[in-house]
Amino acid sequence: MIKVENLIGLSITQFFCKKFDSNTTDYIEIVVQISNYYLQITVNDDTDELIVHIPSLIETNQYFIPDWANNFTKKSLMQLWGIENEKGYSDLLCLGINGVIPSIVFSSLASEIKVGLVNYGK
Repeated sequence: MIKVENLIGLSITQFFCKKFDSNTTDYIEIVVQISNYYLQITVNDDTDELIVHIPSLIETNQYFIPDWANNFTKKSLMQLWGIENEKGYSDLLCLGINGVIPSIVFSSLASEIKVGLVNYGK
């Protein structure tokens, strides 16, 4: 089984998302396809922690591609940070794409994943 750190330097192929329903702007699951691997991000409903997993295969026809995905496809994953809050909960994940500074921030709130796109004024 591949480890998350082995994905560093590989090219992002696509982002796939699932929503709880059409009335929300947040996600219940995000899958980042990195080369031939899938980085799956979900939320633990009890603790609101992000769960990061690398499954062997994901059927992507159950997902949609978000509007913001094209900003990051065909670029390399250069860093990945999993961050815990002061209580020890893993509720933030940052991806550094094409550089070693955060480009996308995934955070959990109310059992959903919020996405923040970082703009450094370029």
